[in-house]
Amino acid sequence: MVARVAGASMFHLARLYRAITGDTIGRALTRMRIERAAARLVELPARSVSSIALEVGFGTPSSLDKAFRAALGVSPTAFRKATLRKRREALRALEVAAPEQPAYELAKPRIVRGEAMRVVYVREQGAYSEISAPLAWATLEVRIGSTPLVACQRVGASHDDPDSVSADVLRYDAGVIVGPGVAAPPGTKLATWDGGAFAVFEYRGDYRFIAAAFHEIFADWRRYRLTRRDAPCLEMYRDEPLTELWIPIVEDRHA
Repeated sequence: MVARVAGASMFHLARLYRAITGDTIGRALTRMRIERAAARLVELPARSVSSIALEVGFGTPSSLDKAFRAALGVSPTAFRKATLRKRREALRALEVAAPEQPAYELAKPRIVRGEAMRVVYVREQGAYSEISAPLAWATLEVRIGSTPLVACQRVGASHDDPDSVSADVLRYDAGVIVGPGVAAPPGTKLATWDGGAFAVFEYRGDYRFIAAAFHEIFADWRRYRLTRRDAPCLEMYRDEPLTELWIPIVEDRHA
């Protein structure tokens, strides 16, 4: 239901939500239900735990009990009977702390020769991880959510070097790869993106840290003994949590 309202597929809504918040929709929904149930348990001491469980969205009272015990370490009944201080201490377990350091896995690169691709996309400007990438993906999903393009391969493109270009003008494209004859839906653009040689790094981890992974790659670029080509860096979104980071390189025809 949330995906339909947002105009996105379930998969890509989940990906965007996690990229922006660092949490999953499932965990967030369970946390909201537990918080609502905790408030109702205290506000309405005469109401049964069973009715509160159904009211906040748990299918059965036992589901609420299991969720409460897993998240807070106490049963709903024990939470209701606890002191204010104890209840506050229990609820702190629901707080979501962002990781202090980027956490991801980055494999050694392989060299591929990519073909040109037709892409339906939207472009946004701003700091990659904070503004342009999340906003571009959210806008794209709204534009294609009611079209067959929602099932197409996702690809992102970053055009500028954040170490030499002001953050507010960094250009990011979020797109889907389409076949011949496909038209761009309203609010999107259609272009053919060039192919060529790329160093492809397999990235596994939170989407929020893709920009950090690119920074790591370029900070240690000399070790790869490759020459970068003047073209956008690409992100190929495979099955979660795998993303491929494509760095354009000058093809070595003697290799």
